[in-house]
Amino acid sequence: MSLFKKLSLLFIASFVILLFGVVSVNNINAQTLNQAPANACADPKLTLAGKEGNVYTIKIKNPCNSEHNYQLKVNPPGGANSGWKAKISGNNVNNNDVIKVKKNDTAQFKVKIDLPNNPSAGTHTTIVSATQKDGNSKNKDTIKLKTEVKQQQTCSRKNPTLSSPENDKNGQKDETVTYSVELKNNNSPCKDPADFDISVDKPKDWTVRILDGQGD
Repeated sequence: MSLFKKLSLLFIASFVILLFGVVSVNNINAQTLNQAPANACADPKLTLAGKEGNVYTIKIKNPCNSEHNYQLKVNPPGGANSGWKAKISGNNVNNNDVIKVKKNDTAQFKVKIDLPNNPSAGTHTTIVSATQKDGNSKNKDTIKLKTEVKQQQTCSRKNPTLSSPENDKNGQKDETVTYSVELKNNNSPCKDPADFDISVDKPKDWTVRILDGQGD
């Protein structure tokens, strides 16, 4: 075999080895990029799981491949001095409002919101946050809880109305005559019932007695 042919075969073999090495390295790099790290982590997820009265149930999801502690915090409407109060509770929550959630799992906690004595009408927002405490990450999520307060309507006091379908009746001496009288409460809009004092102006020497009545 001539020297030229030997050099040609050597060049071809070197080129094939080099090309194979480049393809292999690219495959390895692509596989490395596509593989997520074992300790991959992301922000927790807060969702509303239920509501009963002024108590909200919040679900928190830990998307990480390891167990984590999350610091819970609640900001009532208007801040701490607004008269609104909010408290966090739950079986998995410690005294410092820290909740532990297992890897790729969820947990629940509750938020109770107490309104001030005279809250203004409208929509009031309470912000709840969860921040990862352990590890190098500060993953965080927030959720807004809405509380609707309806316009307070004052009670308007009005004179009651007395009416009877039996205005005129005839009677004999020493006979008892009975009248049905309806009393209507015209106060509006008032939730509480009203008490009325009933008095009777009677003719001289007559006896008038008010019988027990029925009403709604």
